[in-house]
Amino acid sequence: KLRNRSVSAINDRLTEKLMTFAMGRGLEHYDMPTVRRIVADAKREDYSFASLVMGVAESVPYRMRSAPGAAQGE
Repeated sequence: KLRNRSVSAINDRLTEKLMTFAMGRGLEHYDMPTVRRIVADAKREDYSFASLVMGVAESVPYRMRSAPGAAQGE
């Protein structure tokens, strides 16, 4: 039981770091449901790294991110 919690916690943190890197910004409280969904979906694939990466790439926050400088009209 403890092992399952630690595996989940590790994958939570890994997913947070992947999303932070992919989106180029820190995560906010409203990003956490997405992180939990990605980790839950990855559990079905035994937490493969590819499933975490694909979860981030297919997530709404990642797909809806804006390009650097886009907000200033550059």
